[in-house]
Amino acid sequence: MNGTRERPTSLTDRSNAKLAALYELVCGQHLDVADYVLQSQHVIDLLDILCHRINLLDTTLMSTSGEGTTALTCDIVVGALCRLLSTIFDTLHGHYSTLTDSTDDSLAFNHIIQDLISYIVSVGMIDKLSLMMANTRGPVDDHPELTQCLRSVVSLFSSLSKLMALRVEERFGARLADDDTQLMLTFQMTHIGGVVSLIYGVLLHSGAPQRADGDRPPPAADHTLDLTLEVIRLLNYVSLLDLNVVQCVLGGEGLSLQLRHICSYLLWYCTHHKKEALLNEAILLVGNFVVLNDENQALLESGQRPTVVQQLCSLPIEYFSDDRLSR
Repeated sequence: MNGTRERPTSLTDRSNAKLAALYELVCGQHLDVADYVLQSQHVIDLLDILCHRINLLDTTLMSTSGEGTTALTCDIVVGALCRLLSTIFDTLHGHYSTLTDSTDDSLAFNHIIQDLISYIVSVGMIDKLSLMMANTRGPVDDHPELTQCLRSVVSLFSSLSKLMALRVEERFGARLADDDTQLMLTFQMTHIGGVVSLIYGVLLHSGAPQRADGDRPPPAADHTLDLTLEVIRLLNYVSLLDLNVVQCVLGGEGLSLQLRHICSYLLWYCTHHKKEALLNEAILLVGNFVVLNDENQALLESGQRPTVVQQLCSLPIEYFSDDRLSR
């Protein structure tokens, strides 16, 4: 799995990906196995292999189709390793998030996780994966394998964010204090992993569509919607770490317009195609983007009609009457 172009491994990439998938299945179902991988430092071996595979990717080699879309060749081993690591981290998060911060196990876990994330940041893994995301443009409906790879990378970013959120107080406006890992700074410098530009190119590669009353957006492939949901969730997870930084990044020139078009499109799409999970995350993202921020609020009140604010006012009645949806 850790081969080079000059000296490849004896296993094919497909075999390596299946091996990682088997590893993922075991770690996802058994906390003790996931904990052993972390405590035994085998997770460092996995990260080193992933870093090596990422370095083999040439993010400057793009292929342009006749429609002018740009796509990046997918490394299925990178995707499989990202899924494996994400599963390990999520399994551990599910357990340690239920413990109090003062327990010995929790303190030891937080120390290991902080060192681990510091290592991930220091070797440039997030920067390189972010470059891969930002350099992927255009529709992916016809590229399910590429979409799965991209989704796996976003899932890894989300898992790291959730682990870091264990150190944040559960109150509105709380922020990550003393981030020695530099994770939040890295997200800030990479525009949160380049995911906004990625999903803008995926959903709105032809620009914001013109709408007339009664128009329905064309259906998107399920794997495209899954990728979109993962991206929106990531933005909401990172908002838990430092809301002000997220608002500043997403409110920056260029990115803010992309985000406005994305939110407007998702509100339109989800209300017509009954995608409740994606709609809920999109609404939460809008809230995180505008809360106590006058400039971002003004941005979502402008633009093509119906504006984002107008679409929020036109949500199904359940979002105003059902406690589960109106909170």
